[in-house]
Amino acid sequence: MRKLRVNKTNHHAVDYSNTKCGEGTIMAAFEHIVSVIEGSELDDHSMNTLKDDFEFLKEKLSFTRMQSMVVAMLVDSNIVLETGNMASYIGLKNISMLKHIGEIEELVTRQIVRHKKDNQDNGYQIATGAFAAFLKNEPFVPISKKNLTTQKLFEFISTSISECEHGEISYEDMSGEVEYVLEENPAHYLCKKVKGLKTYEKILFFFCIKKYVNYGDMCIMDTQYQLVFPVKILSQIRSDIVSRISPLFTDNLLGDAHNSAFSLRDGITISEEMKEYLDEELQLNWTVPEEKPLEGMLTHGSIKLKHLYYNDEEQVSISKLSKMLHNEHFTSIQERMKESGIRSGFACLFYGAPGTGKTETVLQLARETGRDIMQVNVANIKSKWVGDSEKNIRNIFCRYKNYCKKKCKTKPTPILLFNEADAIISKRSTNVERSVDKMENAIQNIILEEIENLEGILIATTNLTSNIDAAFERRFIYKVEFHKPNVKIKKHIWKSMIQELNDSDAQALASEFDLSGGQIENVMRKQFVDKILYDEPPTLDKLRHYCMQESMHQPSQHRVTIGFK
Repeated sequence: MRKLRVNKTNHHAVDYSNTKCGEGTIMAAFEHIVSVIEGSELDDHSMNTLKDDFEFLKEKLSFTRMQSMVVAMLVDSNIVLETGNMASYIGLKNISMLKHIGEIEELVTRQIVRHKKDNQDNGYQIATGAFAAFLKNEPFVPISKKNLTTQKLFEFISTSISECEHGEISYEDMSGEVEYVLEENPAHYLCKKVKGLKTYEKILFFFCIKKYVNYGDMCIMDTQYQLVFPVKILSQIRSDIVSRISPLFTDNLLGDAHNSAFSLRDGITISEEMKEYLDEELQLNWTVPEEKPLEGMLTHGSIKLKHLYYNDEEQVSISKLSKMLHNEHFTSIQERMKESGIRSGFACLFYGAPGTGKTETVLQLARETGRDIMQVNVANIKSKWVGDSEKNIRNIFCRYKNYCKKKCKTKPTPILLFNEADAIISKRSTNVERSVDKMENAIQNIILEEIENLEGILIATTNLTSNIDAAFERRFIYKVEFHKPNVKIKKHIWKSMIQELNDSDAQALASEFDLSGGQIENVMRKQFVDKILYDEPPTLDKLRHYCMQESMHQPSQHRVTIGFK
């Protein structure tokens, strides 16, 4: 098959307005060329037929005959072509095309053609900018890479790294493009910072910058950059990261993504100095403005007031936490703890039966103390891909730290909430032959390490206290057990949720049914629906019926307490 034309394009960024493809244009010359050279073996008749087109392109674009044919085939195909593909189309042996490789490489130097990869095969593709210029019947003038702003420098280098990351260009070509941009801008701050580094060190540095600028991703793991580097270089990078003797670390360009005595030393990030520079230069605001909260962030102002009722022991603990979390107290406590060399982070565990108000208590504490909540969806942490789960949990803590750094100068420290955290704080597996067990243990080790170095506020909620790992239990400075409410508290809950109830009926329901606050709320919602549909006032018999449905037993049966007592 010699046909080149394929219904595929990589020119999504091309502006197709003001195109000129009629007679006497560059595109018309290319079209004539590809129609004539197909299977021609470049015989004299074909070359004479194309004489005017070759002269036109020589004058317009300074192309040789072979360059005109190569570019015409690349424009026509819109995909990556090897020299063998081109030779086959023309009807030549590949060696005949290889004799002209110098002319093709000159097109690469002029940035009209690029080395590209497609399905792991190396070839050539027309550059997007050149394609756009030819459509407008204009010569292609490469964008100057001299005297670049930080934004433009980042864009050029980031694009090259991304293409290598996705297998579109080789590591060698990407390296060459990065080095070229750096050489063209010797006076730029970032270029001076990496001067003298090895090429792979420069690329790793800019890879970390790319992740930070584009995603706020400050914890870079091996699984992320291994798609960029060849195996041999990866081994050297891993050695550098373990030893920390590379200038990347000694010159304060990169650092640990997690500073801990228990660190696995596998996560890296750009240094604080680099973050501050990029934040200012690129006006980064990936933490999102006030009116649009960070994904997963619940603002305290959006939390509705809800009156909660606690047993006496719970009330004491919650009141103490509330007082501590008010900012005037919290700031003072943290400062004095730091002065005394005491860890200043607060990790709290709310545990107990379902429906006893653990999550709602976190919400009301946040509303009362003016603290936003960064909610963690535990289900989204785990991934089937090796290393991704660990990266996910690292990034949660990195995002939290960065949010604190950005916002806590003017706002109270937010709460990091792991709701229904049973799956990640349960007892660690001692049999780690299965990969899933290894992943679970790795996640838990990271969380333990992060709690150890926490400087903010973390609250985890769980129903299954009997299965909590002892190491986690030690990490939580405040542990509050939520019991099912006693009769006195249940009466208050009934009265607050169904205001039509008199004291006698509320007392009767509180005494007869061992329901949690959440279960009482379910009964209230059912009654509320009845009131809307049938305009029925709440009756004691109807409420008893709903209570029996909620507690999943009949009155003649012995009532069983569900959960913890």
